[in-house]
Amino acid sequence: MALFLTITLLVSSFGLVLLLALKRYELRTGHLFLAAVRPRAGGVAHAGVMFFEQALPSLMLRSLTRLVSGMRVAAKTTLARSILLFEHALQRMLLFVRDTTGPAQQGGPASAFLREVADHKRKLLEEKLDKRAIFDD
Repeated sequence: MALFLTITLLVSSFGLVLLLALKRYELRTGHLFLAAVRPRAGGVAHAGVMFFEQALPSLMLRSLTRLVSGMRVAAKTTLARSILLFEHALQRMLLFVRDTTGPAQQGGPASAFLREVADHKRKLLEEKLDKRAIFDD
């Protein structure tokens, strides 16, 4: 790693010295190095700067907006599905409670007491309403 960093430092130092030497040559002689290419290179550099100043932030903002929108949709979907799962769990629990707490069904005959109570209820229902009702006089 140290060798890589040392080589990088030497190459960049050499490039800097070369640029300074070229600038000194231009200033002494008045002759511009690569004069025909400079306007086109300036345009390319300007386009690159504009991309990093305007287009890239705009793209990042659009991407972030889409990401947030997608996360909202995913959160809503997850919430709706979890509510449905909770509802189904409550329905299963209700059915379980209904099945376990229902009256016991026995196939045998009713006891004499239950038959007597049923006959009494039937008699009460057959009587007229005014005979059954309790009125305060």
